[in-house]
Amino acid sequence: MKLLADRQLSPSPNLIPYLVRRVDRSFVAAQEIVQRLDTEALERGAPITRALAAELLEG
Repeated sequence: MKLLADRQLSPSPNLIPYLVRRVDRSFVAAQEIVQRLDTEALERGAPITRALAAELLEG
């Protein structure tokens, strides 16, 4: 949550529980997924959602 807040991002409510179960519990892994989510959402002009996270984690 802090990494998202630092970037002034407002993710969907179900994003954090989804990520907690699927991303390694390290600061580096958290930084990486937040950066990827932010970049992809900006490129698409779309919100940061669980679906976007699923797409990035699968790809």
